[in-house]
Amino acid sequence: MIDNQVVSNENLKVGLDHLREKSKHLFKDGEMSIMIQADENVGFEKLHPMMVAAAYAGIKHVKFAVLQKD
Repeated sequence: MIDNQVVSNENLKVGLDHLREKSKHLFKDGEMSIMIQADENVGFEKLHPMMVAAAYAGIKHVKFAVLQKD
């Protein structure tokens, strides 16, 4: 999801480009970061397209939301 909208892998770059342009005034030096939130069972093959799309959209900072196990 980007901005609470479901986005297919094919449209990730376009969605991230749009979000970056729409939000660039909010970030120091126009540098935006994204947060990827997934559960521990999601494999790298599902995360990789998101990371590649972010790179192509010019987003240099990718963070992962993780839950610490007790």
